[in-house]
Amino acid sequence: MTGNLYIKEQFNKQADRFNNWTVTRDERIHQSLCQFLSVGAEDRLLDLACGTGAFAIYAAQRAKFVQCVDISESMIEIAIERARQLQLDNINFLCRDVEKVPFTDNSFQRVISKSAFHHMKNYPGVFKEMARCCQKHGRIGLEDIIAYDDTHLDQFFEELECTIDISHNWSLSRQEIINLYKQNEVRVLRLFESISLLNFTDYVNHAVQTAKDRDRINRLIRDGLNDSRIAQWLVTDNGILFWKRKIITVVGEK
Repeated sequence: MTGNLYIKEQFNKQADRFNNWTVTRDERIHQSLCQFLSVGAEDRLLDLACGTGAFAIYAAQRAKFVQCVDISESMIEIAIERARQLQLDNINFLCRDVEKVPFTDNSFQRVISKSAFHHMKNYPGVFKEMARCCQKHGRIGLEDIIAYDDTHLDQFFEELECTIDISHNWSLSRQEIINLYKQNEVRVLRLFESISLLNFTDYVNHAVQTAKDRDRINRLIRDGLNDSRIAQWLVTDNGILFWKRKIITVVGEK
């Protein structure tokens, strides 16, 4: 099975879990991203790797038109049903690999990919497609988790990510993301780094794991809490474990 088909299979299995995840449903995140990307009433927006469409559906209530693409049939089915419930007629969903999309050059004012690049092996090709589809002077946005600067931390948390969600490829570094903009002649306008405090149980439950992987996750957490460098990123509050996860949001002009 190729890497992309492997991702598709995993996403189909966990579509409902992902859709019900508190982060997916947090409209404050969607609002902030719309503002960061300067989405306006006359904009045509392309959302690549849209998942269950939560951000795209939020944006469709503010933009002229939104086109969504995702590799997972189950994710797209959920998105279509939600858009139907809201009676949105300015949003369209397409199920296919995002490495090559059937849109003409320069056809969207806003192009976004949210929380997806860490799944992709051919992320340079996907960003190239984003740039191709974006109009001159349009905006291209990325939001995703990023690598830790400390190699010891990064290796531990990458192993944890891959165990929680086997479709995880790797977390790009801040510089690797900036390089995508430079290599495609897209000028970075704004860049924001933050630390998201993720409820760890909630995060684990957004994906599907085997019983063996659940045991491995528990072992990794025990080991991490006994490591002073790693434990700084794992915080307990009122008996609830939280994970301090590095996030980057970038918008550039083509």
